[in-house]
Amino acid sequence: MSEQKFSEDCVQPPDFDSLYRTWLSPLVSFLERRGAAGPDVDDLAQNIFLRFFKLTRSGKYSPEPPFLFHIARYALKDHFRTEAHRHTKDHLPLENLPEGKIPRDRLSPDRAVASRQDLRRLMEQIDRLPDDARQVLLLYRFRGLPKRQIASQLGLPLKRINLLLEQAFCILIDEMEDDL
Repeated sequence: MSEQKFSEDCVQPPDFDSLYRTWLSPLVSFLERRGAAGPDVDDLAQNIFLRFFKLTRSGKYSPEPPFLFHIARYALKDHFRTEAHRHTKDHLPLENLPEGKIPRDRLSPDRAVASRQDLRRLMEQIDRLPDDARQVLLLYRFRGLPKRQIASQLGLPLKRINLLLEQAFCILIDEMEDDL
């Protein structure tokens, strides 16, 4: 085996934390200017960064901001297409419905079974996450706690919370894609 020697020209791995801190605000502004609103903006931004990190980590793509915004454009198209298909703007909040008049699930039986199976697989994958990543993920996504509150509650730096969330999402994405 020959040892690979790195020259000074060799590209250093990108500092994803600084890229995230530098480009999060411009990305959120970009999404809002193009019509994304409310909690969707944060979810979209997080998913875009996950795709960006995953694709650039593989070495196939350069970790440059234009590529980040290229991903964002396609993520927005996908988001609006999905939103139109689901008719999310037509949904009524449950508190506005008369007592006992909660609408029934309109999924076909096959689709309902597949959805339950997907949910079970996701829960199994969450259970397999490293303890610290699982705990942070559950507090952030399921309890809705802000990252700063999670950091103070667990006695960890905010940077560590961001890394644990990134780790959890990357593992879940990789595992769920492998199951497909």
